[in-house]
Amino acid sequence: TSAVLWKMNLDTQNAAAVLARYLGVPVRAVTFAGSKDKRAVTVQEIRIKKVTARRLAQLNNGLRDNVRLGKFVENLSDPLRLGDLKGNRFGMVLRDLEENLSEGDIEAAVNSLKTMGFINYFGMQRFGTGGYSTHTIGLKVLKRDFEEANRMIITPAPLVQGLREPDEQRVRAREALFKFNDGSMDAATAINYLLPSMGIERTMLQTYAKQEKATDHDGAFHSLPRTVRLLYVHAVQSFLFNQMASLRMKDESTRLFAIRGDLVVQEDDIKKYSQVHLVTAEEEEKKTYSIHHVVLPILGSASVLPENETRKVIDDFRSGVDDAVWDNPGVYRKLMAQPLDVDWKVLRYSDATADLMENGFNQVTETSEGQSRALRISFSLGSSEYATMLIRELTKTDSTIDSQINMQNKAADEIAEQAAAETAELAGGVDDAIVDDDVAAASLTPEKTEKEVFESIEH
Repeated sequence: TSAVLWKMNLDTQNAAAVLARYLGVPVRAVTFAGSKDKRAVTVQEIRIKKVTARRLAQLNNGLRDNVRLGKFVENLSDPLRLGDLKGNRFGMVLRDLEENLSEGDIEAAVNSLKTMGFINYFGMQRFGTGGYSTHTIGLKVLKRDFEEANRMIITPAPLVQGLREPDEQRVRAREALFKFNDGSMDAATAINYLLPSMGIERTMLQTYAKQEKATDHDGAFHSLPRTVRLLYVHAVQSFLFNQMASLRMKDESTRLFAIRGDLVVQEDDIKKYSQVHLVTAEEEEKKTYSIHHVVLPILGSASVLPENETRKVIDDFRSGVDDAVWDNPGVYRKLMAQPLDVDWKVLRYSDATADLMENGFNQVTETSEGQSRALRISFSLGSSEYATMLIRELTKTDSTIDSQINMQNKAADEIAEQAAAETAELAGGVDDAIVDDDVAAASLTPEKTEKEVFESIEH
């Protein structure tokens, strides 16, 4: 059965794990064509084997508010696979625009983005938010060190200064995972402390719990759905691509046209890239190919490599990993990405918690008044092209977690200040001594605060 999955503040793998647990089916029975971000409201098709549309519809009565299912179609036997996705449509709101930024400035920046595009980096979310980056885990998988890979997967992410403290249930879950890793708690016991969202950790611990001494690390890793296992290897390929892209675009004088030793293609469809061409010195001199023709390899066993400085990234990597570990021939990815169907509008708002973009379950009221401005922008990108990288180029801002936390804290402060002002206004003749920031901040619901903060910094 096919269904449309709507989710908020939950990644696709954990959403699939939640659905599988409610349905009593293996996680691998829930298939999808691509993984959607956690910090977003996302909509995507999923398919689940041997489950009726009626049963899926009934899940909406028991699921949390951040997961919904709809548009059911039965008798679709083929599962979805990573790579089936053609592209994504994005919509996001960038709040608190600087006052000296005119609409003309915004239009020029958007037009430049439509014309030149942006470096087609894999986004930071490709490398996970766990205790270890996914490409670091992927390197262990490629070396078949499953014991260390599993330890890294199960290790909780470190607490980041500036984010709210975890609740008691999450603290207990984190402690259980750490104790399992250091051998002071067995898998069967640790499972009892896990949160519903910890689907990957649960699957692995369930496999370990069936073992007398929890030593079948290969089996525990391969108990994960194939789509999840591939994410770790794909993260290594993505990391190498990003390194090559940075090296290739380091020299500003070579950013418009292909240079000698670059790989180029003529086709528009990435899936048709059956042959690549090495740019010659003569073609560089004549500026035969633009930068938009340049591709870089997603490394595989049969990849053709660039014949210039960019190749050094792969040569250095191959010195530590045997090519035999790759189970695919490799593909190619454009160095530059260009958005399509770009639509944008500058909005005015006063309420820092007001919804400025529809998400399927809310109402948006636009106004021409308000002391703050926001940019609402929508666009389409090809498969595996990242909106976070587009916004990074559009705003010229850092996309690292530290930068995002700073923006999140700034937005939270603004919300609290606004709430304090509203509370003071409502208090009217009440003694000012009883109206303080702590009372105002307490009037905000954590769920709405978090939702609006995320909308202000990410799609």
